[in-house]
Order: sequence, then C-alpha cells, then structure tokens
Amino acid sequence: MPGSLSGLTVLIVDPDTEYALALGYSLMNEGATVNRASSGLDAAATTTLSVTSVVISELMLPGQTGVDLLTSVRDRPSAPPVIILTANHSARLKTYTLAMGAANYFVKPADPAALSRAILVATGTP
Repeated sequence: MPGSLSGLTVLIVDPDTEYALALGYSLMNEGATVNRASSGLDAAATTTLSVTSVVISELMLPGQTGVDLLTSVRDRPSAPPVIILTANHSARLKTYTLAMGAANYFVKPADPAALSRAILVATGTP
C-alpha cells in the first residue's frame, strides 16, 4: 500500500528512539508526514499537534503516562485520534485505554500493515 497514508501527519510519542525512527520510516514509506516526541509532555506542548492527523503513543513515557497524554489530547478541540502502541501486554490496560477513547491498541512490535489500516480507520481515510 505505498502512498496509502499520503496527506496524513502522524505524531509518534515514544522514548525508544530506535523504535520510533524505524516506525517513522515505515510510515513515511506509506506516504505519511511523521513528527516525533520522546515524552508525553513534549507531545502535549508541540505546535504540530494542531495539524496532526493521528497520534501513536507508547504508554510508558517519561514525565507523563500515555494515558495522561490520551486524556489531554482527547480533551482538545478537533482532537486527533490516539493509537496506543506499547510493550505492555495487559488486557486490562487495553480495555481501559480503549474505554478512555483510544482509537486502537497494539502491542510492539506491531504488524506495519495492521497499523496502517488502523491509522486509516482512525482518521476516516478511505
């Protein structure tokens, strides 16, 4: 599906630089514009959040949890959807974050095609 994410801007929030860069590269190959933040506080403060199509966030972030970020993003006007992408395999946490408004929940390493489909669904992109 090269180009299937064309026109979308993705904000990746993950303190794991290597993983975030690899994920970003994969999404750019699909046509997305990718921005990165290494913490929830950086993501909440970024000026690119207003033009972000979707946020992909780890749950374990320095300074603020991914759930805190989800809540702060969700409460903004014209909030972008948030997809959780984490190493945490907790079914309880998955249920909780989805109930809190996460668009989807993936455990690392996520299948790139499944993640791309989730981004398209979350953004309402045909």
